[in-house]
Amino acid sequence: MKHNAAVFFFSILLASCAASLPYPIDYPLTRETFQSYDGVLRGQVPQGWFVSAGDSLVPDLLVWLIKEDYTTTITIRELKLNGLSEQYVRQKGLSVLANLSYSLLSDKSLTDSHKLDITEFKMGDKEFCSYEIKDAGNQRRIVLFTIGGKYYECEARFLKGKLSETERLRLFTIQQSVLSSMIF
Repeated sequence: MKHNAAVFFFSILLASCAASLPYPIDYPLTRETFQSYDGVLRGQVPQGWFVSAGDSLVPDLLVWLIKEDYTTTITIRELKLNGLSEQYVRQKGLSVLANLSYSLLSDKSLTDSHKLDITEFKMGDKEFCSYEIKDAGNQRRIVLFTIGGKYYECEARFLKGKLSETERLRLFTIQQSVLSSMIF
């Protein structure tokens, strides 16, 4: 009887935590793992995806996951902050980092017409902050987090054609699932 009560309580707790996540973490992941180029984090590769590594890795990317049909990508990079910015992020939180990340985007036309909607969430004891951008009919999602005093940005992006609502939800669920698998 005590065992059933404990299982029930744990299920309720897990469901309440999962409800606060912006996207589910139920996309199937393979047994294959990736490790960041700097060795700080590792996680599982989603089904139907592969890890780009070695010579094909863009210099500032630490992780580059690519869907097998080359239409979608998830990347992780370290954000380098100056001393003042780093101090401000430490004091005010990851939402400040989201604003800094957004300001670094190369497509400056977005900053004039796009309202930044920031979502803060936790997975286990890890804190994350995300925002989404819609540009030219596509959407991308940026998730920010910190590891040992360093700041990271994970971007999920559709590369070819227009993204349907179903594809958008699937891509962001894949990203959320990958992030939930990471160990750092």
